[in-house]
Amino acid sequence: MNRLRRKLKQIPKIAKEAAIDATSDVVDLTQIYAVQNVQSQSKHPTGELAQSIKTEVAEDVSGNVVGRVWSDKKQAFFKEFGTGPVGQESPKDLPPGIVLSYRQTRWFFPTSYVDRDLSLLYGMLTVSIKEVDFYMTRGQPASPWLYPALKDASKEAPGIFKETLNRYMKEGLK
Repeated sequence: MNRLRRKLKQIPKIAKEAAIDATSDVVDLTQIYAVQNVQSQSKHPTGELAQSIKTEVAEDVSGNVVGRVWSDKKQAFFKEFGTGPVGQESPKDLPPGIVLSYRQTRWFFPTSYVDRDLSLLYGMLTVSIKEVDFYMTRGQPASPWLYPALKDASKEAPGIFKETLNRYMKEGLK
């Protein structure tokens, strides 16, 4: 009877360890899908966005295991949701609770801000103002890469959690 009680007391600790491990696996899978999405959608990839995708598994203030996947690059947001009227008009699958607002007018930025000729790559117009060349744009279409990756990994998550929990319980309760 004492042996049974000891094993029962171990279950919460084992379950927490399994949850951390399974969450880590799902987060890693989400990152893999996100990198694949970014690379397959990019017309002229530099690898900068794909290499910037980070992951983290931690406990929140309530003790829940939380996984995060993100990029700290500005272009990550622009790529996911698009920009300007072009981005607003482009189809996208938004996560629940996300409401976006888009700039409605065109804008200009110096051609020196980028290391590629966007006129050749994307047909962007250039304008010279006081001997400085600028690109003119109405935005870019959305190319969702993170939310689709999360949705794809979420389909596999229940199986990952089940297998991991079973493995941890078998090992931990021997």
